[in-house]
Amino acid sequence: RRVPPAEGQTTGIQLTSLFKAKITSIMKVEAADSAEARVADLCPCDNTWKNHGAYVKCVTQAAEGLIDKNKKGDIVSKAAKRECGKKK
Repeated sequence: RRVPPAEGQTTGIQLTSLFKAKITSIMKVEAADSAEARVADLCPCDNTWKNHGAYVKCVTQAAEGLIDKNKKGDIVSKAAKRECGKKK
């Protein structure tokens, strides 16, 4: 006979679902972080860029396919605000 959980308790099925959701969330963050690191490796700020636009273009192209659209937009936006490729 199955006994329903007491108020405030969760069932094994609920815990499994919560656990899977948390693991999926962690994996997405790790994947995004590693993709962002890969973009940084491909487009280092300390490179001798022709100009700032060349740096931002590199970041945009490197992020293509590595990162989902929302994260790509964040990375490109950050790149546009950096000083990479700007004449000093």
